[in-house]
Amino acid sequence: MIITRCAPSNTGFFHIGTARTLYFNYLFARSQNGKLILRIDNTDVDRSEQKFTDLIYETISKLNIEFDLTFKQSERLDRYKEISESLISKDQAKRNEDNSISFIYNGDDIYQWEDFVGGNIKCSKQENLISREFIIIRNNGLPTYNFATVVDDIDYNISHIIRGTDHIPNTLKQIFLYKALTDSLPKFGHIGLLTKNGKKISKRDKEADFLLLLNEYKPEAILNYILKLGWNLPDPNIDQKLPLINKQKAIEVFMNGKMKSSPSNVDMNKLTWLNKKY
Repeated sequence: MIITRCAPSNTGFFHIGTARTLYFNYLFARSQNGKLILRIDNTDVDRSEQKFTDLIYETISKLNIEFDLTFKQSERLDRYKEISESLISKDQAKRNEDNSISFIYNGDDIYQWEDFVGGNIKCSKQENLISREFIIIRNNGLPTYNFATVVDDIDYNISHIIRGTDHIPNTLKQIFLYKALTDSLPKFGHIGLLTKNGKKISKRDKEADFLLLLNEYKPEAILNYILKLGWNLPDPNIDQKLPLINKQKAIEVFMNGKMKSSPSNVDMNKLTWLNKKY
């Protein structure tokens, strides 16, 4: 079964890039009778805030995007500890002097993998080297992003991972962890980042608060708009044939189109035009 996930962190505003990642994972799963899992990445205790967790759930509810399961990483700390200790027992990890734990990969080198959005992605010798040993448990006992992500994805049988190209540097580390922990790998697809005025949109920008968009624009118009940010159908006249694509239609046609690894510019004029149509 196809199982995807969206994994926002509660360290900043839910923004349009997060919404697009959520929608693409939702459409990819639903178009193939699969499932979508919502995971809250909240192990960054210094920056995590409950108000941002509440914002994630409130925003997704207003967008009317259904998920099949949700959980917080903070609920699984014992599981991360269990897996890290297991790796130590198999000499695939070591405890450091400061009580942190480092993963050590002793398998074959990997210099490339096939991305189902961007195609063949190559890594340098240096990237390979630094990805073979890295911290998985901090000295405060909390898991690092790459480690918790892989443990969760294995435990919840994630089959496809759709996320931004800014996560590509994490992928090799995660592949090494997968190889140490399981016999199978999920398929990775990295979509291009969203930009505005030439800069990547950040979840920590106050103007990125997605609820502000929902106060001004209809959810249907927003979903229609973000669908076109990094995805398109091959027909050059598709905008004339299908100027409006609601959620059900998007599920029907999503696998006929293609996600893109190149950046997409956010143009609020287009969203305003769509909003009037709705």
